[in-house]
Amino acid sequence: MRKSIATQIKKPAFVVFSDATLLDMCETLPVSYEEFLTITGVGDHKANLYAGIFTEAIKKFASGKTKGDTYQETMALYTSGKTISEIASIRQIQGITVYSHLAHLISKGYKLNIRELVSDEELNCMNKAIIEIGFVTALKPYQEYFKQNIDLGKLRVMLSYFKLQEVEEA
Repeated sequence: MRKSIATQIKKPAFVVFSDATLLDMCETLPVSYEEFLTITGVGDHKANLYAGIFTEAIKKFASGKTKGDTYQETMALYTSGKTISEIASIRQIQGITVYSHLAHLISKGYKLNIRELVSDEELNCMNKAIIEIGFVTALKPYQEYFKQNIDLGKLRVMLSYFKLQEVEEA
């Protein structure tokens, strides 16, 4: 849908919405204008232009499912011992979406063993990044810091993990 809109307005697709914005939509499945406004990268202007068409497509996609169902399906497969790639294959979704589901579950307090999802080296690198750039809750500063040296899905999981640590320590 983003591509067809971009073609119509004769702009690159990322001008309509970035990949990160689309991923946030996939994670949160906004079905109202107000929910659409909570998506990263969506302000009043883009909400006015695109909320109707995107929320209708999301409603159509999600009909018969609750938002939590998709996370629970991923969690059930994960706790049964399936790998990220196995879950992605079974659910017919991308690996990054599996990581996003797990990051969401971590942020909601589910106790997942972070060391099953990322290596000690990746955790150490994330700790170093937090020390150097300060702890921020947005993903983009970490993406820029790591310059694609750490998978985006793993960054999401680690950020959710460290956010939860901050809350528990407060």
